[in-house]
Amino acid sequence: MVIAVRQALDYKSTWRAVGVCLVGWIIQTFVLLLIFWLFGIGGPPQAGAALLAGP
Repeated sequence: MVIAVRQALDYKSTWRAVGVCLVGWIIQTFVLLLIFWLFGIGGPPQAGAALLAGP
């Protein structure tokens, strides 16, 4: 992926492409965590969840 970014953005330095990828990955992580938080995914199970699931 880093090499693809380097070639697509026509960078001469691989380290600059690595930096761009790291910034993108950090932003993606925060956006996914925000989505998970908004929809309540990944939290601890709720107290009545086992009763609603049935046998």
